[in-house]
Amino acid sequence: MTPLNDPATAVVAGLDTSNVDSVIIAGRVMKRHGRLLHVDWDAVHRQVAESRDYVIAKSGFKVPKI
Repeated sequence: MTPLNDPATAVVAGLDTSNVDSVIIAGRVMKRHGRLLHVDWDAVHRQVAESRDYVIAKSGFKVPKI
């Protein structure tokens, strides 16, 4: 633990992404009202599944059949 002698740092350190309402980068709104914009969720889901399959294959772990 470190002392909380910097109030701004103490506040930021206690937050997570749910505390961020809006994000604007170079004039472009990327998050509004807590929701990410401009995200291809189908592509994200595909990439997550591909990553999962890669990690499982590399680990040698055998996924039990259900």
